[in-house]
Amino acid sequence: MRYLAILCMLIPSMLFGQRIDTSAIPQYREAKKFIPAGYSLIDISTGNISAAKTTFIVMALENDEEDTASMFQEIPRTLMVVMADKKGHLSLLARNDSAILCKHCGGMVDPFGGLTAEKDKIILSQYGGSRERWTRTAEFTYSATAHTFVLSKDDMGGFDSLNLDAPFPSISYLHLWQPLPDIGRYKVLWEE
Repeated sequence: MRYLAILCMLIPSMLFGQRIDTSAIPQYREAKKFIPAGYSLIDISTGNISAAKTTFIVMALENDEEDTASMFQEIPRTLMVVMADKKGHLSLLARNDSAILCKHCGGMVDPFGGLTAEKDKIILSQYGGSRERWTRTAEFTYSATAHTFVLSKDDMGGFDSLNLDAPFPSISYLHLWQPLPDIGRYKVLWEE
């Protein structure tokens, strides 16, 4: 059991210590100019925006100071979206410095679970805890009216790692966000 616990602590560091493969993203060379100095890429994904008939790239960035910071420092991470125009040139569509939890905000593990880009969607997965594990999935959908991604789903779940049969509530946080009357959706989390 002790060896299993050690292995569970090492796997996230082994996974996130690896270099991100950007070779499958042809526009990455241009997209990386949007990464601020002092930040590194921890995940990247591409998707399509059907209303604009174009593609977007979503990037998760970490501050290079994370590795030397104490576990009590909450150094923000950045979620950035760049969109291609009709000629394929990229421009910044959205940036948020609070959507991704800091490296030490997940309890025993780095809470960043990954990014997935789909048609008109960005899915951000995060998790953490120790004995009582939690997961949080935020989904952002592109709004043609707002010309950006808006929060469309914000769910949390979990389990007790020592008692997998124990009930653990699933919670939707979407009702906590203020509706935007002009587009009938919820709060835009992005800052440009």
